[in-house]
Amino acid sequence: GGRDLRYAEPKGYTGFELAAAWRIENPALFGRYAAEADRLRETLRRIRESGVAVPRVGVREAFEAATRQLPAQLDRDLNEVWLLHATSPENILQIAHTGFNERLSSRGLFGRGIYFAEDIGKADQYSTPDRDRKVARDGEEDGLHDLHQLLYPAGDHPKDVFYVYVCRVMLGAFARTADGTHYLSDNGGARPLWRGGGSAGDSRELSDIPGAAPREPFHALVAELGGCLARYREFVSFHGGTRAYPEYLVAYRRMWPRLP
Repeated sequence: GGRDLRYAEPKGYTGFELAAAWRIENPALFGRYAAEADRLRETLRRIRESGVAVPRVGVREAFEAATRQLPAQLDRDLNEVWLLHATSPENILQIAHTGFNERLSSRGLFGRGIYFAEDIGKADQYSTPDRDRKVARDGEEDGLHDLHQLLYPAGDHPKDVFYVYVCRVMLGAFARTADGTHYLSDNGGARPLWRGGGSAGDSRELSDIPGAAPREPFHALVAELGGCLARYREFVSFHGGTRAYPEYLVAYRRMWPRLP
């Protein structure tokens, strides 16, 4: 649940159940991600050599434990982590084929970026249902029909499922914020979060990393609890097309309490 919940049925659901899962293999997308990893690795080397500390990011312990068995070597020096991104069924194929595109993102509490979560409860707020297999195509570009043909070629649609991507995300030298306007500095102070002092809703570029030469904007944003957020942290990338890779697609169901 929560204020961001886009689809609230079934009423009173209390948990989630795995329905199916697939691994995404898109060499072009992963090549783009790997090239950005090389660039980011060199950038972080220069930043650290100039004396700027790059803190390590941590994700929710239960989620970190759940993803630990995935067959991938994450680069902790890049603050590369597994995170979740949920969306509507109509968007699933576009993301799998072309990746994330922050230029198409809507106005958000923490800028116009790609939002990720460390808790399925938060990711679920942005998901809408895929009720049943679509047999007939509506026009030439019918993303839902094409999705069903790809995922359920035998017609075995699990019905009433939601989708979430499990993504590799490079957070690099990230900024932390509680109010969406200022970032939290190591000395406890607060400095303007956005380049040019813009407002959170429409901004796409974070302010510069203090002490970095040449100038380099923060690579990602971690929205902490205690200000705008009360229940779930959020992670935002403003270069999600190259710094996030949708590696797994999970179909899940919402569960509601059983009758006594």
